[in-house]
Amino acid sequence: EVDMVVGNIHKSRIPEMVGRMVRGEPLEAEFKREGQRDWSPSLRDATAIRRLPEGRSRPFVKVQDGCNYVCSFCIIPTARGKSRSLSMEEVAATVNGYADAGAKEIVLTGIHLGHWGRDLEPKRRFGDMLEELIARTHSVRFRISSLEPNEVDKKVIDLVAESDRVCPHLHVPLQSGDDATLGRMRRVYRTPWYTKVIKDFHERVPNGTWGADVMVGFPGEDERAFEQSYRFLESIPFTYLHVFPYSQRRGTEASSMPDQIHPQVKRARSQRLIELSDMRRAEHAEKRLGQTLKVLIEGRRVGGRLRGYSECYVPVTLDGDDSWMNQLLPVQISAVTNGIAVGRVCE
Repeated sequence: EVDMVVGNIHKSRIPEMVGRMVRGEPLEAEFKREGQRDWSPSLRDATAIRRLPEGRSRPFVKVQDGCNYVCSFCIIPTARGKSRSLSMEEVAATVNGYADAGAKEIVLTGIHLGHWGRDLEPKRRFGDMLEELIARTHSVRFRISSLEPNEVDKKVIDLVAESDRVCPHLHVPLQSGDDATLGRMRRVYRTPWYTKVIKDFHERVPNGTWGADVMVGFPGEDERAFEQSYRFLESIPFTYLHVFPYSQRRGTEASSMPDQIHPQVKRARSQRLIELSDMRRAEHAEKRLGQTLKVLIEGRRVGGRLRGYSECYVPVTLDGDDSWMNQLLPVQISAVTNGIAVGRVCE
């Protein structure tokens, strides 16, 4: 027997609803669909922020929900609806709430982050929000969770290059390095554009970090297409990959496409890309030997040692006191093992 069905936008109210059920109070159905703002993501009220989320040294601030794209493998537009944004005032208030609670770094996130502001009046762009946050908020540093290749514009790159409050780190989904596969995925770019964007980024941010999502085993991705994708990845200066096998999602166009790929083939292709990613990640960390990085120390130990991430997303371990947790500290890198840097706090 089902007592309650709760939509995604009301999930933050589940504890309240359960409490009302336990107390025997009636639950009233809520169906608000008078406009996109009624479907805004249910985020933490900035006025209620008194401490950091448990176990997190870098809170995530979700500024956008939904997606207007129609990628053939993705069910998100059906599940979450059209793109909608928090107002600039709501975003700034939330960031300042976390800053007052002690946050040193904030991750800006969304289902389709680069579409922030497209539904506001007047229309805004993600770069506008980032620029205004730097001006209107306390001195936390910002990390950008993920932007589509066609949304990494000059303003975003300039802010990453010029502001010490924006981590020199972008994560930009690729999905495939084969243009025919990108076409079947209904992605809105092709590999020449991706090459241009990553080149523009590294020209302005020479020591920057670039991550990418790559999907393997999309329907119709034969050996030729996978090898083309692999060669493309070898040719571009990425730092690390998030590799995942294609999985069918009922209701998507791709789920009924012919030439589905065998799971064993997907695993083998994933492993090759993971090995390539591990090599690039290690090279990226090794370039930091002897450098002093700004490391945010996390609120837990790993193997008895403190651990954190630098502005350029290098994992760093070090010895030290618990009082350093959730502090942004200068750490000199003395060694690198398997892509993880070892350092000591500069006096």
